[in-house]
Amino acid sequence: MANRIQLRRGGAQEWQNSNPILAQGEFGVELDTGRIKIGDGVTSWNTLRYERPIESVSNTANTLVQRDADGNFSAGTITATLIGNSATASRLASSRQIQLAGDVEGSQIFDGSQNITITSTLDLLSTLPHHDNTASSEGTYTKVVVDAKGRVKNASNPTTLAGYGLDTNIEGTGAQPYDLDLVAIAGLTTTGLISRSTSNTMVTRTITGTATRISINDGGGINGNPTIDLITTAVTAGNYNTESLTSVVGSETVNATKFTVDDYGRLTSAETVPIATAAEGTTAPDYDNATAYSRYAIIKNASKVYQAFEDVSAGGGAPTHGSGDAGGWRFLGAESTEQKGLASFAQEDFDVTAGGHVTIATAGVDNPQLQNSRVSFADGNAVEHFDLDQELTATTGYRGFNKLNYVKVNDTSGNLLFGANNTGDGGAGEVDINVKTLISDPDVTFDGATDQLINKTGDGNLTIGISQNSGSARNLSIAATNSGSGASNVIIQAEDTVQINATDAAGKVHVETMRFQADHIGAVGDILIDPNDDRDVTGLVTIRGNLQVDGTTTTVNSTVTTLDDPIITLGGDTAPASDDGKDRGVEFRYFDSQARVGFFGYDDSAADLGGHTGAFTFLFNATNTAEVFSGTDAGIIAGNLKLTTNTNSTSNTTGDLVVAGGAGIGDDVNIGGSVDVDTNLRIHGTSRFDDTMELHGASKSLQFKNGSGTVKSEIHTTTGNAEFGGVVTVTGNTDLNSNLNVSSLVHLESTDNPDIVSGAPHSIQNNDYGALRVDGGGYFDKDVLFNGNIFLNGDFNQQEDSTENFGLRNYLSVRFKLRAGSFSAFNPSFSNSNTSNLRVFGGAGVNQNLHVGATGSGEGLFVGKRNSNDTVKFSVLGASGNTDIEGTLNVEGQTTIQDSVIINASNEEFAIQNGSGTDKFTVDTDNGNTLIQGSLNVNGVVDVDADFAVRNGTTDKFFVDNVTGNTNIEGTLTADGHTELNSTLNVDSNTTLGGTLTVSNNSEFNGTVDVDNNFAVRSGTTDKFTVASSTGNVATDGTLVVEGQTTINDSLIVQSNNEVVNINNGSGVTKFSIDTDNGNTNIIGTVTIGDATQINDTLGVSGVTTITRNTQQTLTGSYAADGAFQLTGGAAIGKNLAVGEGIRVYGGTELSGALDLNNSADISGALVCNDNVNIKADNKTFTIETAGGVDKFTVDTDNGNTDIQGTLDVAGDVTASSDLIVTGNLTVNGTTTTVNSTVTTIDDPIITVGGDTAPASNDGKDRGIEFRYFDGSAKIGFFGYDRSANQFAFLTSATNTSEVLAGTDSALRAGSLNLTAAGTALDVDNDANIDGALTVDGQIVSNKSSGAPFSIASTTKVNNLNVDLLDSMTTASSNTASTVVNRDASGNFAAGTITAALTGNASTATTLETARNIAVAGVVSGTVSFNGSADVSITTTFVDADITALAAMSGTGYVVRTAANTYAQRELEVTASSGITLTNADGVSGNTTINVASSATNAANNLVLRDGSGNFAAGVITASLTGNVTGNVQGDVTGDVTGTVSSIANHDTDALTEGSTNLYFTNTRADGRADLKVAAATGANLDLSSKTTSDLAEGTNQYYTEARVQEKLDNAFEQLSAMLNNLASSTTLTLALSGDPTPGAGVVAVVTNGGGGGFTAANGVATSGGTGSSLTVNTTVASGVITAVAVNAGGSAYTLNDTVTITNPNAGKVLTLNLGSITGGTGYTTGTALATTGGSGSASLTVDITASGGAITNVTINDGGTGYVAGETITIVQAGGAGGTVDISTVATNATLQLTDVTTMEVGSTVTGATSGTTGVITALGSNQITVDTVDGFFKKGEVVSANDVTTLTVQSFS
Repeated sequence: MANRIQLRRGGAQEWQNSNPILAQGEFGVELDTGRIKIGDGVTSWNTLRYERPIESVSNTANTLVQRDADGNFSAGTITATLIGNSATASRLASSRQIQLAGDVEGSQIFDGSQNITITSTLDLLSTLPHHDNTASSEGTYTKVVVDAKGRVKNASNPTTLAGYGLDTNIEGTGAQPYDLDLVAIAGLTTTGLISRSTSNTMVTRTITGTATRISINDGGGINGNPTIDLITTAVTAGNYNTESLTSVVGSETVNATKFTVDDYGRLTSAETVPIATAAEGTTAPDYDNATAYSRYAIIKNASKVYQAFEDVSAGGGAPTHGSGDAGGWRFLGAESTEQKGLASFAQEDFDVTAGGHVTIATAGVDNPQLQNSRVSFADGNAVEHFDLDQELTATTGYRGFNKLNYVKVNDTSGNLLFGANNTGDGGAGEVDINVKTLISDPDVTFDGATDQLINKTGDGNLTIGISQNSGSARNLSIAATNSGSGASNVIIQAEDTVQINATDAAGKVHVETMRFQADHIGAVGDILIDPNDDRDVTGLVTIRGNLQVDGTTTTVNSTVTTLDDPIITLGGDTAPASDDGKDRGVEFRYFDSQARVGFFGYDDSAADLGGHTGAFTFLFNATNTAEVFSGTDAGIIAGNLKLTTNTNSTSNTTGDLVVAGGAGIGDDVNIGGSVDVDTNLRIHGTSRFDDTMELHGASKSLQFKNGSGTVKSEIHTTTGNAEFGGVVTVTGNTDLNSNLNVSSLVHLESTDNPDIVSGAPHSIQNNDYGALRVDGGGYFDKDVLFNGNIFLNGDFNQQEDSTENFGLRNYLSVRFKLRAGSFSAFNPSFSNSNTSNLRVFGGAGVNQNLHVGATGSGEGLFVGKRNSNDTVKFSVLGASGNTDIEGTLNVEGQTTIQDSVIINASNEEFAIQNGSGTDKFTVDTDNGNTLIQGSLNVNGVVDVDADFAVRNGTTDKFFVDNVTGNTNIEGTLTADGHTELNSTLNVDSNTTLGGTLTVSNNSEFNGTVDVDNNFAVRSGTTDKFTVASSTGNVATDGTLVVEGQTTINDSLIVQSNNEVVNINNGSGVTKFSIDTDNGNTNIIGTVTIGDATQINDTLGVSGVTTITRNTQQTLTGSYAADGAFQLTGGAAIGKNLAVGEGIRVYGGTELSGALDLNNSADISGALVCNDNVNIKADNKTFTIETAGGVDKFTVDTDNGNTDIQGTLDVAGDVTASSDLIVTGNLTVNGTTTTVNSTVTTIDDPIITVGGDTAPASNDGKDRGIEFRYFDGSAKIGFFGYDRSANQFAFLTSATNTSEVLAGTDSALRAGSLNLTAAGTALDVDNDANIDGALTVDGQIVSNKSSGAPFSIASTTKVNNLNVDLLDSMTTASSNTASTVVNRDASGNFAAGTITAALTGNASTATTLETARNIAVAGVVSGTVSFNGSADVSITTTFVDADITALAAMSGTGYVVRTAANTYAQRELEVTASSGITLTNADGVSGNTTINVASSATNAANNLVLRDGSGNFAAGVITASLTGNVTGNVQGDVTGDVTGTVSSIANHDTDALTEGSTNLYFTNTRADGRADLKVAAATGANLDLSSKTTSDLAEGTNQYYTEARVQEKLDNAFEQLSAMLNNLASSTTLTLALSGDPTPGAGVVAVVTNGGGGGFTAANGVATSGGTGSSLTVNTTVASGVITAVAVNAGGSAYTLNDTVTITNPNAGKVLTLNLGSITGGTGYTTGTALATTGGSGSASLTVDITASGGAITNVTINDGGTGYVAGETITIVQAGGAGGTVDISTVATNATLQLTDVTTMEVGSTVTGATSGTTGVITALGSNQITVDTVDGFFKKGEVVSANDVTTLTVQSFS
C-alpha cells in the first residue's frame, strides 16, 4: 500500500485571510505561488517569512532567478566566476595578437577593452636597384615595372631608344613621329602642288581655270607662283550715261544706263537710255463703305478721285458726283494711270531753285493752283473767313480776328512770350505774359466780383516797386478802403521774414507814434512794450543784445528777477575818479511793525579791526541819507566764515574775529595759533589730541570718572601703573610677552571659520586660520566639544584599552583605507557575535572585489546564521571551495561545470525548464528516459534505420522515407551551398535567394517585383537603366517615353549641350522650347503668371502693352510707389503722355517746352520786394497773418500803433527816446546790461544772479555784487559767493578777471554770527579774541607746531581732564635731562637707561636676556651655550658610523659600501673579448674611461654610438619604450610606445601643462614665497628702528596724514551740507555715482516655455525681446526642449521679470499629432514618408501611416517639416488614397525665458561704502545717482559703494 504525505496547503489569499500560526517545523504551502513557510509555533502566517523567495524571469529585487521559456533570464550585476562563453563581453579573457602579413606588416595586442590602431609597414623590395635594407633609401627612375598590386617591383634608367621600346616603325610608338603622310610625301615622283587626297596618300595637282572665264598661268607652281586672271568680255570699254542734249545744264544728265550681267556677276553689255516723262496717276484706295474717313482722306470710286473736306462716317455711301462737294467729299478729277519719270513745272505756278527746290511762284495772282485759298477762324459758336489776298491795302486789309479761342506768341526759340486762351483757370480763360509789360493807363482795375489774387508761381522774386527821378515826393501806396461797415486791412504775410527798410540815411519807418530808424526806436511819448497786447503784466519781452538804461531812475516791478550775470556791478560802469563817500550794496524794504529799510554791502566810512576805513556791514532798521546808510548791525547766518587778514590777537578786542558777547560753536573749532583761555576750559564732548598730551607733575594721575564722580580707571604719572574698572576693548593686535593668566572664561567671539582645503595633507588657504591659532601644542584636562569638523594631518591616537567603550559616529566616510583587527583578529561563529572585528547591523554594499581569505580549517563564507542557534543556509569553505546550499540555486546566466554533474535520487527527474516552469529537457533518474522539447544539435553522424521525421505534435514537418528517400519539408529550406536540381523546381510559396539570381532566358513576373537594393538594366557591362535604392534616383541612357501623366515632385534638371527642351502638341508642333546652350525660351501660347515675375534683362514688346490692374497711386506724404505700375529706375517716353488723374512730382521738375496751366497755382515760396513798400490807407491796418488767418503783426494806418504777437528781433541797437514801460517780463540776452539811473528800485525781494535756469556745469565764475568806490583811487569792492572757494567773500581793492573776483578780505561788522555748516565752520587765520565764554560742543584741536598749544592762566583745574598744569616741562628728542621725550622727524628719540618691560624688538643688544644653547645635529653633533657677549666655538663629533668607517679607510681606488658601516676598495674590470676596454680602472690617476666598440652607422655587432648630432642608424629596434622620446622617429616602431613621443625642442613652458608637484618657476611665485618667508621672519629681519613710514608699504590700517584728515573732513562737510540742505523737505542724501546703478545685465533666467522641441544644447545662444539687449545664454536641452539656461553674457538695460525669446531653428516643426482627429479616408495602404498638404508648412511634413481596409488607422511623424501651427489639419497624399486627414497637436515654438534676477540696485536695499563702511537705505534710483536714507555715517567721495549685485560704482559727489 502506497503511503502519501500531504502538507498543509492553500492559495495565497486563503492563507492571508486565515493567518494561522503554524506549529514548530510545520510546513505551509501556497499552491498558486509554490512558496513554502515553516512554522515556529509563535509567528502568524502573514508575518512568517518565506523559506524561498518568489521566482521571476525579470530583474526584480528580492526574487529568485527563473528562466523563461527559452531558458533566459535578466538580472542586474552578477558577481561570480563565469565558466563558459558569453555572447558579449567588455574584454576578452585572453588578449589576442592581430597581425598583418603579406606585403604589409604590422601587429597589435587586442583584448576588446578599447579600439586599437595597427601601424602597418610595407615590406622592403630587394628587387629595387636602390635597396640597401633600410626604409630611408630612395631612387629616381624613368622606367619602372609594376606588379598586379600596383607596387613598383623594379626600375631602371634606359639610355637608348631601344631601352624604352621607341625604335619601332609602327606609327605612334617610335621616338620620333612616324607619320605615314610623311612617308607618302617621300614617295612622290611627279611635280606640282602637293595635295593630301586621303589618309596617308599624297598626289600632285595643277590649278586650271574655266574656259572663257578664268585664265591660269603656271598652275602647277613649278616655275613660280600660280597667277589667276579674268578673261576679257565683249563689253566695250568707255563712259556711259553721259550728258544728254535734253539736259538744260550741260554738265548733268537725264539719261540712265542699262547693263547686262551674266551668272558669274560679270557685265556682258552696257548702253545709255533716256528717262521717261512723268505722268500724273491715281494712288488712292477704293472706297470702303465700312470705313470711317477723316478730313483730307483721299479715295477713288467709279474711276473718279475724291477728298474728304470733313469727317465722313462709315456707311454713308460712295461718292459718285463729278464736280464740287457732296456728302463730305470733294471731286478732284478722273482716275488716271501713274507714270513715274521726269516732270517739269509751269513758270506761273511754281518756281524751281538752282538746287532743285520747288516753291510756289511769287509772281502769280493769289496762285489759283492752291486748293484752299483762305484762312478761317472759329470760336466754337461762329466762323470768320479771310481770303489770301495780296492786293489788300492798309485801308482794305483785315483789321483783326473776332473768332479766336486762344493765341500764342513765341520767341525764336519757341518759348512763349504772350498767350491767351479760353481754357485756363478752370475754363474762365487766362492770359500768359512772359515779357516786359508796359501799362500807361493811370488805373489798373480788378473788377471781379470775387477774391482776386496777384500770384507769382514761377521760381524767382516778385518785386513791386516805384522808380522815379523827381523833386517831388513819390509814394508807392498799398491802401485798403471799405466804404461799408466792414474793416479794411492790409495784410503782409510771409513764411520767414517781412523786411521793411528806410534806405535813406535819415529815413525812418513810422508806425503810428513809433519811429524806427536803423538801430533806433523812437516815439512821440513814452514807449510801452505790452506783450500779448492785453494791457496786463503778462507775456515776455526778450532783448537778445545788451540793455543800457541812461535814465535817472530804473524801476523793476517784477516779483521775480533773475540775472545770468554772476556779478552785479554797483557804483557805475566806469572807474570812479574820487571818493563820493557813498556806500555800495543792496538796500531792501521790509515790514517789521512798520515799513523799514535794510542794507547789506560796503560801508565806505566804517573802520575795521585792522584800522582800515571801509568794511562790509549788514544793517536792519536802517536809514538812507544820500546813499550813506546807518542803522542796527544785523546778525549773519552763514554756512561758514573765513577771516584772512591774519591779524594776531593780543587781547579780547583784537584779532581777525572779535565777539563782544559769547560765542556758541556747534561743531569743531580749528585754531592755527595758541588758544589762551582766561578762565576755565570746560569740554562737554570728546577731546582729541593729535600730538602728545602731557601731564606734568609728580604723583599725578589721569582719572576717568563716571557721572557720579567715582574714579573708574586711572593712570599714574609716577609708576605708570594703570587700573581699569571696566571692559578693555582692543581693536588692534595685542602682543603679550609674558604669561597670560585668566581666572575665568576665555571667549573668542570671532566667528571666522578657517579656510581649509581638504587634501593630502589638509592645508590652510589665504592665511585664514579662523578665530584661534596655536603654534605650539595644547593640553585640555577636561572634555572638549567641537561643534564643527575636525581635520587631522596626523594620526588620531586613542589609548589602547581592551574595554569595549565604543565611540559614537553618525556617519563615517573613509577616503582611502579602513582596517580593523590589526591588533587582535577575531573569528565569529555567527553574524551577531560580539567576537568580531567588524560588525555591521544593516546591509553592506561592496562595489568592487570582495575577497574572503578564510583558508583555515572550517573557515569560509557563511550565510543564514544570524544568531548562535540559527543554521547556516549557504557556505563556501575557503580552503577547499566546497559549497553547501540548503535552498534552491537559481542562476540567471550561463553556468559552466568543469567536472561531472551527479544527481543521486530515486523516482526523480533531472529537468531543464523555461521561464514559465515548463520542462524542456528531462531525464528520468530511474530509467534514463530523455525528453527534449527543443532542438537537438548533433555534430557527428546520425544513423537512423527507419523513417526519419521531425514532428510538431503529431504533424510531420520534415519527413524522409527510408525506402524511397522522398523528403517532404513543410517549412523553409535554406541551402548555403551549391544546390543542383535536375528537374523542375516548383515553389508554391515565397522564395528567398541569398545570392545572385542569374536567368539566362526571358523572365516573366506577373506580380510586383520588390527590389531592396539598386536596380539596373544592363547591356553587357554597361548600365542602361538604373534605380538607386537609397535615393530613388533613376538614370536612363535611352529615350524615356511616358504614355500617361508624369508627376515630378522635385526639381527637373536637363543638363546637355546643343539641345533643346520641347513641349509638342499631339501633331508634333513645338509649343514650348528651351535652348540648353543659351536658355532662350520660346512660348507659342499665352503665358499666365500667378505670382511675381523677375526679368533681369531687357523686355521687348512689339504690340500694345496693357496693364489691367487699377490700384490707385498715393499722392500724399513722402514718395512711395504703391500704384498699379511701379518703376524703380527712370523712364523715358518718346511720345505723348496722358495722365487721367492727378500727378505729383517729389523731385525737381524741369520743362524745356511751354507749361500751360489751366487752373490756379499755389506758391509756397518767398515773396521778395527789392524796393520800397508803401502801404497807404485810412482807418486800415497792415497785418501779417498765419496760414490760419491769425494776426501776428498789425500796424494801424491811422495812428501807427503796432501790435507784434511774436518776438521782435532787432539786429542793431534799439534806442527809446522816451520812457520804456514793459508790462510783461523783460529778458535781456546781451553780454552787458548798463543801468545809468541814479535811483534803481526792484519790487522783487530776491535778486537771482547766475542765470534764469539751473546751471548744468561749473563755469567757475563768482556770484554777487560788484561796486565801485573811491579810496585814494578808483577801486572795486565785491560781496558775494566765491565759486572757487565755495565761500561767501567780502572784498575791497578787488579785481575782476572774467567775473572771478580777487582782492583783500574786508572786515565784516555784524550784530551776531551764526555758522551752521558742518566741518570747519569757523577758520581764523590769526588770533581770535572772545570776551565771553567759548562753548564748544566738539573737539578743540591745536595744530600749533611750536610753543604751548594752549595756555590756561587760571590755576583752577579743568573739570573732567583731571590734570594739573600742562606746562613746566620741555621736550627734546636727544638724551637731555629733565625733558619730556619728543620723537624727531623720523619718529626716533635718544635716552639713557630705559627701565621697562619692552614689547617689540631692539636693533642691537650687548647680551641676550636669556642664554641660548646652539646645537649642531645631523652628520655631526655638538652644543654650546651662547648669550651674545662673546664668540663661541662648537666641538663636533660624527654621529654616523658610516662616516666613521670612511674616515678610518686608507689606500686608493674606488670605495664601495659592502655592508652597514663597512667599506672596501674596488677597481673596474671587463669581460675578456667583450669589445670593452678600460683606462684607469681604479680611478686613481684620473677618470675611468670605458671604451666600447661602437659605431653610429648601422653596423652589425656594434653598440650604438650617437654621431656628432646625437643620431645613430639602426635596423629594426624592438623595445618597450617607457618615458618620452626626444627627437623624430623615422621608420616603423614595433611594440608599445607610452609617454610623450613628440619633440619639445621647439617648445617652451607655455606649451607644457604644469604638473601638481614640480611647478614652474615664475616671478610671481618667487615673490610670493619670498613674501611668505618675510612674513614668517622675526628678529633682525624685521628690524625697523632705522626705518620710517616712507620705507613701509601702507596696509589697510593707513597712516595718519593731514591730507587724509582734511579729505575726511571735506567729505563729511560735503555730505552733511547736502543732507542739511535737504532737511527742508526730507532727510535723505543723494549720491552721484560714476555709472548707472541699474545696468540691467541678466543674472538668472528661468525657462517659461521650452519651445516644445527642435533645440540642441549650445553656449552663447542669442536672445531677443525684453527692455535690454545682448543677453546670451547657455542652454540645457532634453528631447529637443530647453529645460534650463545659464546666463552666458548678461547684456544690459534689462529689468526684473523681463521676458526674452530664443528663436527656434525648427519653429513650426510638427511634434505630435492628434490621433483622435484622424479621418481615415479611402484607398490608402500602409506606407512611409508620405507627403502631406494643408497647413502653413508648405507641405514639408511627411508621415508614416498604417491603413486597414483602405482607411488610415494610425499616423506617425516621419519628418516634422517647418512652419506649421498647432490645430491645423493636414491631408495625407498617397496615390489611390483620398480624404485621409489628421490634426496637428503640438509644434515646436520659440522658447521664452523670464529674467528673475538682473544686476541692479533696488529701492529698499542697503548700500555700503567699501572704504568708510557707511550704510544707507536706497529710497530712489536715478540714471547715475541714488537717494539714500537712514545714513549711519559719512560716505567717502571716490569710494566704491555696493548694493545688491552692483559693486563697482564710486561716489562722485553729494547733493
